[in-house]
Amino acid sequence: MVSWARFAIINRPADGKSGPYPQDYRGHWENTQEFYVFNTHYFNRRDQSLARINASKLILERINALKRFGEWSDERPVFLMGDFNCRPGSAPYKVFVGDENSSDPDLLKNPFEDPKEIDWILYKGALQVLKYEEVDYNVDGAYPSDHKPIYVEFEILDK
Repeated sequence: MVSWARFAIINRPADGKSGPYPQDYRGHWENTQEFYVFNTHYFNRRDQSLARINASKLILERINALKRFGEWSDERPVFLMGDFNCRPGSAPYKVFVGDENSSDPDLLKNPFEDPKEIDWILYKGALQVLKYEEVDYNVDGAYPSDHKPIYVEFEILDK
């Protein structure tokens, strides 16, 4: 399963300037920055590794189909996050990011590759990673989930 949404920073002002953000951005395309966010939760059983590989291929296909409005437009930033139930270096992971010899521009990047983690936030596009953190929040040793959340702060760069 994957859920995705297209977001827009409406009438994005130049660096250091403030700007109005109208409710309806139709007709205000010239300074609008769109981006996509995909979220998934992969199958957990060991015998479903082929399903995870195929899901990765389908998700990457969808991401690359949506990355541009047309060949004349700039690539939109994309974020893919979720519980992948497999680690970096696995076959599903390599579908998204390739390996050390990959140079395919359609692949995603990982801001911080932890070989133990099964939760990732991958990205592509004109983005800069400002901060990466594995959140270790707990109350007296009780965690809100069986996974520690990942926090990544990005900056969307000017096109």
